[in-house]
Amino acid sequence: MSEKIGNRTIRLTIDAEDYTPLEFVEYQDGVQTVHALYRADAVVITRGNEQSVLPIHTESVDLFSIELLLRALPLTVDSTFSFSGFSAVSGLAVPIQVRPLRHDRLTTESSEHVETLCVHVRFGERVQYYWIDPVKRELLKQSSQIADGISLEFRQ
Repeated sequence: MSEKIGNRTIRLTIDAEDYTPLEFVEYQDGVQTVHALYRADAVVITRGNEQSVLPIHTESVDLFSIELLLRALPLTVDSTFSFSGFSAVSGLAVPIQVRPLRHDRLTTESSEHVETLCVHVRFGERVQYYWIDPVKRELLKQSSQIADGISLEFRQ
């Protein structure tokens, strides 16, 4: 639970074959705040009683699906993948670039040493780094700079 955003839950439904987003729902403290229904070339976003229809690229990915995509893509060092991303929360299209950088040895919370692939992901101007176990296809660490000198890190 975050003091800034409260108890936030997101449910994202995507197509199993091509990862196309189908539906996005956000809850804050158990109350639905955003509902997005993806169509072929538009997304219908509902916030409370207000509804908007926004055009999107036909092959967009939802920003919240990137962690799944990173585990499914055939990532190799120096390869690059580009996507048209969309955020149902902000209602904005965002270009996404995925670039695996190097292999790193990471120590897990259980003191296990794992060879990982460090992946640089650019969401428009924002950059995040992910460390993925290429054998188990698990996301082990995520890091992003949220302000000057301040990083936010998640570890499995």
